[in-house]
Amino acid sequence: MTDINDRLTVVEEKLASSQSCTDDGFVEKLTEVVGAQTATLNEHLNDLEDGSRRDNLIFHGVTDKEGESMTESEIRIRETLSSVLGMQISADSISRAHRLGKFTSSKPRPIIVKFSNPKIKDTILGARPKLKSVGLSVNEDYCVATRNSRKKLHDFRLASGKKFSLKYNKLFIGKKCYAYFATFCLFPCRSLFQGWCPVLSIRPVFS
Repeated sequence: MTDINDRLTVVEEKLASSQSCTDDGFVEKLTEVVGAQTATLNEHLNDLEDGSRRDNLIFHGVTDKEGESMTESEIRIRETLSSVLGMQISADSISRAHRLGKFTSSKPRPIIVKFSNPKIKDTILGARPKLKSVGLSVNEDYCVATRNSRKKLHDFRLASGKKFSLKYNKLFIGKKCYAYFATFCLFPCRSLFQGWCPVLSIRPVFS
């Protein structure tokens, strides 16, 4: 019984301490810490997902047909790269190729391709102008968060009207490097909840 009473006393003391901390803004501080940890975790997960996509390329404008199989998509890519770029891609160089989305007769679906050799991917990216000359385009494959960051940075670049270089999730203008931040701050917002609101900004990370 004495042991139980001692434990109850400890619990009561902790509850009293928590209440005191709450009165001093403990909840706000705790929320800030949790928000920062969540942002860090999300960033880590995004990096991992982008890493799993690093060997992928997405091709736009390649002739499509209803019910096209993965094997047919792979053959189309190999034939396209051969005819347009003069590249002879072996079957072993492509780990996987398939269409994205549902078939429509008005517009060919993109083809996502995973290459087994990163040098092939780099060669194709370097030949973008040739692909563009025949109505084709190719992009790297990123997770949703990175795609959103790149779009925001691209829009920012258009507003600046200056020459730029967009590499992964960083924008280079002159000697400055810009990054897109979707962080959180604690203040009431006009939404379904009160508390954490996204604060979106683009600012230089070094110059």
